Amino acid sequence: AAPPEPPNLPSHMALGVSHSLWETLFPIRPIQQGKTIIWHRHWIVLLQYLIAPLLSFAGWSLLTIVIPRYDLLSPTSTIITLGVLLLLILLFFYWQYELWRNHIYILEPTRIIDVERLPFGLFEDRREATLGVIQNVNATSPNLIARMLNYGDVLIETAGQAGNFTFDHVPNPDAVQRIVFEYRERFRWQQREREWANTLNIIDMYFQAGQRGNSP
Repeated sequence: AAPPEPPNLPSHMALGVSHSLWETLFPIRPIQQGKTIIWHRHWIVLLQYLIAPLLSFAGWSLLTIVIPRYDLLSPTSTIITLGVLLLLILLFFYWQYELWRNHIYILEPTRIIDVERLPFGLFEDRREATLGVIQNVNATSPNLIARMLNYGDVLIETAGQAGNFTFDHVPNPDAVQRIVFEYRERFRWQQREREWANTLNIIDMYFQAGQRGNSP
């Protein structure tokens, strides 16, 4: 029998695959590399991560007005203090941004991977499972805002030792659910084809051995 068609991946517009340099730095849409798809969490999560740095920057901006006006520090001390505070705030921005950018969900033709890394390579947690152990995939949008902004959670139930996977706060969870199902079905078909090919090879080996044994 002919192999099934490859998974019907949505078009670039439907999936929202990012290709621009800007979206490489801020991957708010899925990244497709060949048959591998990488999801980051929705931009609303990035916004939540950046609230504290933005408030810190607002406080720093206020200090740039208050300190000189009331002569709280000498000019040199003011420059040093504000410079150090600005550097810390920028590092805070970078830390929060990297926390968001380094938490990714990967779908490959043979496995799913959940990777979470701290900035500067301080820590990495990596979980993966083959597509063959996936039992069910459910997509949910937890509230009205999530439905309006089209993001939600995708729960992937597996029978493997890695346990269940949750792609949380991913854009377009219904599309993610469908694509995972399609990859799983493709993977299972390929497994059956390999098993059938192995069976035919074994039968052929026995048949050839029988023929040699019956030869004069």
